[in-house]
Amino acid sequence: MPSIKSVLDQDDTYLKLDSQNIYESVLGLRDQLAQAWLEASTQAVNQGCQLSKNIVIAGMGGSALGGRIIRSLDQYILNVPLEVVTNYRLPSYVNQDTLVVLVSYSGGTEEIVSCLYDAQKRSAKVFVVASGGKLADLATKNSFDRYIFTPKFNPSNQPRMGLGYSIAAILAILSRCHFINFAKKDVEEIDGLLDTLTPTFSKEKKLELNPAKSLAVKLKNKGIILISANHLVGVTHAIKNMFNENSKTFAAHFDLPELNHHFLEGLTFPQSVRDSLHFILINSSLYPQIIQNRLRITKQLIEKSGYLTTTVKAEASNPTLQAFETLYFGEFLSFYLALVNQVDPGPIPSVDYLKTQLEKI
Repeated sequence: MPSIKSVLDQDDTYLKLDSQNIYESVLGLRDQLAQAWLEASTQAVNQGCQLSKNIVIAGMGGSALGGRIIRSLDQYILNVPLEVVTNYRLPSYVNQDTLVVLVSYSGGTEEIVSCLYDAQKRSAKVFVVASGGKLADLATKNSFDRYIFTPKFNPSNQPRMGLGYSIAAILAILSRCHFINFAKKDVEEIDGLLDTLTPTFSKEKKLELNPAKSLAVKLKNKGIILISANHLVGVTHAIKNMFNENSKTFAAHFDLPELNHHFLEGLTFPQSVRDSLHFILINSSLYPQIIQNRLRITKQLIEKSGYLTTTVKAEASNPTLQAFETLYFGEFLSFYLALVNQVDPGPIPSVDYLKTQLEKI
């Protein structure tokens, strides 16, 4: 029987376990971003959108991740307040001065359809992002601004793996409404960065030279606690979701400095979890020095309590690039961990079962 380490370097592992072509969807992130930016940049947008006083992005699961990532970059690229909603209702302040961006990869997410009705009732400015479904139909029927995309670079058709579409679409919309400092050159910089990283993370790169594969092996049979700060909080949330869905692994996320005000006292009990958890600390060369100090001391305290840790450091030249650098690494990592766990990263049977049961009700 092959060793765990050799599994990730064998072609038949990918053929056997990756039934929905998740790997090609990971590689497709670059093309998703390029396609969505180009197409969403030419969609009709109500010019009154730039008069909005705040932005609400409504999405669930994988469809909310783009909004979370952009929200974490607020101090660098956003000019107005932005909130991400993951529920059936919008905040009470939403009115005609609010731009509501409704994101549903499938277009059938019931919570987001509900938010569309809510936004319509409150006379908010609406923009819909979907690949089809009821949300797209309602947007067309009501002449709402919309970007209805064909996810040709997400062969798995899993929303979490089509993240490039929602991120680039939202960035394009907010840029056209003059709410963010983001342009075509920024998309090109992201593409260049991901192109540079691909050979290092790809399945062709052997385990001992591939940081995503190497860390995946260390995470076998471990629950994962992710810690990050500032501009990387949103992308770390996305990686947590991918550990859950791709790797079928328990994962949770905490952010600095908030973590330091409660979490460290919870490392004592139960003592049995020490051998079951692995902490991943997401560091950044762009964190303020006080945050880097907090991360270093936090790591010391976690290890002193008997837990394993790994530090992953983003090194790109600006916060936005670091977010995509970290996201790309996390996508590969969650995929490889699925293979180490000997599970197919594509299907999400428990999530599908829950949705089926809700439909019956």
